[in-house]
Amino acid sequence: LNTQKEFGERPAFKFKTEEKGVLREMLYKDYIEEIIALSTALNSIGLENKRIGIIGDNRYEWEEAYLAITAGTGVVVPLDKGLPEGEILSLIERSEIEAIFFAGKYEETVKKALADKVGNLKILISMDAEKTEDDVKSQKELIEIGKGLIKNGSKSFEEHEIDPNAMGVMIFTSGTTSKSKAVMLSHTNICSNIYDIGCVVGINKDDTLEYILDFTESVKLIGDEERTVAFGDGGNAKVKIEKADEENRKYYYVAKIDLNSGGNYGYSFRVMPEHEMILESANLDLVKWVEK
Repeated sequence: LNTQKEFGERPAFKFKTEEKGVLREMLYKDYIEEIIALSTALNSIGLENKRIGIIGDNRYEWEEAYLAITAGTGVVVPLDKGLPEGEILSLIERSEIEAIFFAGKYEETVKKALADKVGNLKILISMDAEKTEDDVKSQKELIEIGKGLIKNGSKSFEEHEIDPNAMGVMIFTSGTTSKSKAVMLSHTNICSNIYDIGCVVGINKDDTLEYILDFTESVKLIGDEERTVAFGDGGNAKVKIEKADEENRKYYYVAKIDLNSGGNYGYSFRVMPEHEMILESANLDLVKWVEK
């Protein structure tokens, strides 16, 4: 995995601690090791190619679960943490998830869903629990189980096949004007957007991103979380104007990108050799950013 190899000693995340002004760092090598271990453990309990939900506040464990699912296990279904219990139960049923990662405050709701046999739900995974108790598995414990499986030769993460055009993420709309609807995104959809962002916004390995949007927001997921892992050092790209429609002020750029040192996070980051973007201005300094 290129990101782990090239940027293993660099911090992937910084967390606030209980001590004022003190931040905890999580290095890329440890972050990706935990993602692979968690995915391996999920596969070992029958969740490969299944739909898995996540609900909770913005936190490291949320992102870790998200990438473990999408990278080497199945389909991730982020659920809005602000929904009332009835709506959460409805989405659990409609999404057909078979497991769910949850923060402590949602334990009563997800246990109710399991007890009432809502939808296909069979497995509960706590982001907070130190060890598995009763019907609730511990995310921390699953990571350790996964590490043990890998040590004993498991390669389920590396061998997991991803169909780039099949659904990889199911996101529900807000349901402001009617019942929330499921939006199905493929790996191709997501990676295309990551690539577009990389061609326009000059984010590189020396930048720090602060999360403000809720993790269930698709814009945030594409702009921050997945791009942080996929692009690494920004890659190596060439951009040129293919043609210009001056009358309508539209400029057609063709971009080629070679992720030879920091991108291509092994399992899923795929980029078309040539990608066309329609931008509203010819003055966006794309070439200068790329050369930088």
